[in-house]
Amino acid sequence: MMNTFKAVMWTQPVNGMNSHERRLYFGYKEPSKTPAYPVSQYDTFQTRRQHQQQQQQQQPIIIRGFIFDYCENTSLHGMKYIAQRDRHWYERVLWSLLCTIAASGTMYLSAVSWQRFANSPTMSVIESTNFPISNIPFPSVTLCDANRVHWKKAMQFQERYLADASNETIKMFHIFLKSMALVEFGDFDLVGNYFENTSFVNTPELATLNVSQLMLDTSYVQVMPECSELMTVSQCWWRNDYHNCCDIFELQRTEYGYCYSFNSEVSEVSSGVRKWFDSSAYYLRPPKHSPDVNKDEELRPRRTSSYGPWGGLRFTVTATNDSPPDPEIQPGVILMVNNPYDYPENGRVISGGQSVWVNINAQVTYTVDRVRYLSVEERDCLYQDEGNIMDLGGYVFHNCITQCHLRYTIQYCNCVPYFFYSYLGNATSCDVAGYLCLAKYNLVFNYHQPREANEFFSDAVEGMKCVCAPDCSFSQYTTAMSMYRIAEGGGNEEDIKNTIFMDIHFENPAIVRYRTDISYSWLDLLVAFGGIAGLCLGFSLLSGAELFYYLTFRLYWQYRLMHQKRSTPKHKYNVPRKKPSFGIRQHRNSIKSLSFQNLR
Repeated sequence: MMNTFKAVMWTQPVNGMNSHERRLYFGYKEPSKTPAYPVSQYDTFQTRRQHQQQQQQQQPIIIRGFIFDYCENTSLHGMKYIAQRDRHWYERVLWSLLCTIAASGTMYLSAVSWQRFANSPTMSVIESTNFPISNIPFPSVTLCDANRVHWKKAMQFQERYLADASNETIKMFHIFLKSMALVEFGDFDLVGNYFENTSFVNTPELATLNVSQLMLDTSYVQVMPECSELMTVSQCWWRNDYHNCCDIFELQRTEYGYCYSFNSEVSEVSSGVRKWFDSSAYYLRPPKHSPDVNKDEELRPRRTSSYGPWGGLRFTVTATNDSPPDPEIQPGVILMVNNPYDYPENGRVISGGQSVWVNINAQVTYTVDRVRYLSVEERDCLYQDEGNIMDLGGYVFHNCITQCHLRYTIQYCNCVPYFFYSYLGNATSCDVAGYLCLAKYNLVFNYHQPREANEFFSDAVEGMKCVCAPDCSFSQYTTAMSMYRIAEGGGNEEDIKNTIFMDIHFENPAIVRYRTDISYSWLDLLVAFGGIAGLCLGFSLLSGAELFYYLTFRLYWQYRLMHQKRSTPKHKYNVPRKKPSFGIRQHRNSIKSLSFQNLR
C-alpha cells in the first residue's frame, strides 16, 4: 500500500508537463548536432574526387553481384552451380561450359524450327479414304469430231457465197478448209504448210472471210457437225433414265475447235448464264446460286451416287465420214474428261467401230480458311474467289493457262482463233491472214517457259510464260480406258465402222480426300520453342516472368537504392545518446505496472 502511494506521489509533478518538460525532468539531454570534426575537413574537392573514383570502381562489382544474384535464385537448370561461391573453380567452369552448350543447342534447334515454319507453311494430308462420290461433281465429258469440217456443207457454202469466184480462189478456199479441219492450238503450222507455195493476196473473198462465222454461224452454212449428226439423240443414259443427248450436251469452245460437252460450267450456254462456283465439293456446303438464275432449275454441276457400268453416262456417237479429200483425216472423235470448271484440254482420239469403257478415279483437295491469312507467295495457291479469270466469276488454274494462250495470240497476231472464248471486247477473230500469222509463231505457242528462273532452261528460247498459281481447292480426275472392237454382223458394215459406244463412270463408290492446312502455326512454333528451351535449359513461362522481373523491377529498385546512397552526404557526427539512469527506468516500469493494475 505504501509503495503504491509513493509511486502515485512520484507521478504527480509530471502531470501538466509537455513532452519537452518531461524529458528535462527525467534528466534526458538532447543529442548534440555539433560534428566531432569540422565539415570542411571532409568536403574538399579532392575528397569528392576520390569518392567518385571509388564509385566507378564499384560499378563492375555491383553488376557482377547482380548477375550472381540472378544465377543463385533463378529456376533455370545449372545456373546456381556457377554462382555458388563455395564451389571449386573447376566445378564452376564445368557448369558454365554445360550451360553454354545447352544455350547453343536451344538457339540452333529454335532456328531449325523457325526455318521449317517459314519455308513449309502448308502441308497436305489424307483426311479420308472413303469420301463419297456423291459429294463431288461428275466430270465434264467433251466430244469433238476429229473432222471439224463437213465437206458437203462446205460445198454448199461455196455455191452460195463464192459462186462468182475464180478457180484460184476456189482452190485456195479448199486448201484453207483442209487446214481448218485439223487445226488446233499449237498446230497452226498446218495452215502454213497448206499455204506454203500459194498466196491469197489476189483473193479478196478469202481476205474478208469471217472464219468464226464460217465454222459456227448458221446464217452462213455451218460447216462443223451438228449435235444431231454427231450423236444418237435419244440414247444418252444418265441417272437411271434416257435423255435427249442434245438437251444435256452443250456447245463448247475448246483448243480443238467447237465441240459438245456434258456437265461443263464453261460451255457456251453455261458461261453466259451461270457464273458461280459450287464449293460444296470441298467444304460440304450447299451451292450458292447467282441472283439472276432460276433456283428451280437443275443444280449444276451434276452429280451421281452410282458407280460402275450404267452408273454414269452412256451414249453412242456416229463419227462423220464427210471429210475433206485428205488421207490424214480419218473418222473418229476426240474425248476429253475434265473438271467441270476447266476449259477442256488433253483430248484422246478414238477411232470408229469401238466400244469404250472409261473408268474415272478422282482426288479432292481442299484448303482450310485459315490458310487465307498467309500471303499468296507463302501458300502458293489461289482460292476460287480470289480472281475472275476470263470473266467467269472465279479463279481456276487451267482457265488461267487458257487465258494466257489467248493473250499471247493477241500479242503476236492481234487476233483470237475462232475456238477461243473471247471475253475481251477489243479482240477480233482471226481471218486467213491471222491464221498465217499464228502459223509463223507456232513454235512460240508450243513452248512454256518455267514460272521461275531455272538454269536448265534458256531464256533465249522464245515461248509463253504463264504465271498462274495453282488452285487451293480442286477436284482432279484421272481416267483408264478399255476399248473393244464392235462385233460385225449386227447391221450395216459402214455404220458400224463409224459408230462409237461409250460408258463413262466412276470406278469406286468412294475417293480420297486431302486437306491442306498450316503445317506450322504460331501456336505450334511457340510450343516448339517452349519444348526446346524446356528440354535444354528447363525454361518455362515462369522462368521468363522471373527474367523479366530481374531485368525490370529488380534492376530499377537496385538502381534507385544506389542513386540514393550516392546523393546522401557521408559526414561523421558525434551523436551521444545517453541512456536513462537505472532509477528512471525503474520509475517507468512502476508507472506501466500501475497503469496496468488500474485498467484491471
